[in-house]
Amino acid sequence: MTMDPWLEDFRLRIYEVGPDGLATATTIMNVFQEAASHHAESLDMGYPQLSPRSIGWALTKFRLTMVRYPRYGETVTIRTWPRAGKRIFAYRDVEFSVNGERVGIGSSVWCLLDLQARKALSLAKALDGFPCRDERLFPDEIPSVPSCDGAWEWCWSATPRFSELDLNGHVNNSVYLGWAVEPLPRDYPLSRMPREILFAFKREISSDMEVFSRASRMGDNLTVHSLEDRDGGELAKVSIKWL
Repeated sequence: MTMDPWLEDFRLRIYEVGPDGLATATTIMNVFQEAASHHAESLDMGYPQLSPRSIGWALTKFRLTMVRYPRYGETVTIRTWPRAGKRIFAYRDVEFSVNGERVGIGSSVWCLLDLQARKALSLAKALDGFPCRDERLFPDEIPSVPSCDGAWEWCWSATPRFSELDLNGHVNNSVYLGWAVEPLPRDYPLSRMPREILFAFKREISSDMEVFSRASRMGDNLTVHSLEDRDGGELAKVSIKWL
């Protein structure tokens, strides 16, 4: 089943930009998730259709490459589509543009989760068809996130706030990204731009967990990050190439 891409505009609001007036990477991830959610609903496989069956989409991998970050007041056009469905995984690509100028591209991998059993479901068994568009923005699939090759340089810890929880009562995907960069010295996010981001989600973060965010440099423009629970169990891995 083929399909047209989903198009949606988002005008950047004052609380969606950082001190430099530019959209944060968390904002970019949020508008992508919002557009993807609306698209899924239009295809009868979104939250309103799946929630009564105790099924939900879970993001497992995310890849983002930005040429520039949109400014406050600019309107970002999201163009997104499911690219493929293989067994338990659904692949979705996204393009970000401002006034016809492409400013970034992304790719993601999702799975359908039985919210009671906390198990991934077969797409073929859970959905009545899975429409796809034969168009990809990256020549390869999302690569593995590199690991820290030594001791962690920086660490920060947090317990989820109520405002950071999603519809399923767990920490929202975009919050992971904000927590990942929190340990970095302030000159990183203030003087550099996250050019490429790789994100691998390992486990859900519940409301009562204490999370430790660790980060280190690997070369001049690459940082690697790990979110861990109190026992050292990995919750997510992130790498960021900075400009």
